[in-house]
Amino acid sequence: MTPPPWRFDLQIEEDLIEEVIRVIGYDKLPLPPPLAPVWPTRAARGAAQRARGAPRMRATLDYQETISFSFVEDALGSMSWPATTTRSRVLNPIAAPLAVMRSSLVGSLVDDAAPQPGATHAIACACSRSARVYRRDPSVAAAD
Repeated sequence: MTPPPWRFDLQIEEDLIEEVIRVIGYDKLPLPPPLAPVWPTRAARGAAQRARGAPRMRATLDYQETISFSFVEDALGSMSWPATTTRSRVLNPIAAPLAVMRSSLVGSLVDDAAPQPGATHAIACACSRSARVYRRDPSVAAAD
């Protein structure tokens, strides 16, 4: 089935299902909704357990977990391995210097390990971080 051209809001199958339910009436839906059992696969359970165990394992090795913004300075955003040029610029940053989404954790870790203003000396530290990184999709045109 192909929707008429003036119905630009019907792009995927779920859009059509929503529209049909809206026309028929939400009050006609069966209560409670049908349920199907969902069981995670053995691989998914193993990956989740490993992800939960990683911070604990790093703590036993005396690593300090750092917490940082997903927004970074442009100079820190360029610190990535492997090198990437697909950094995501933020259209409305929370602060002027924080205008790029991190594409790697390297820049955040370097910033966290740097001596703080007023520090009399640098100290050695072992830092770790588990977090999302963001890469711009090169097929999407940049906004002004």
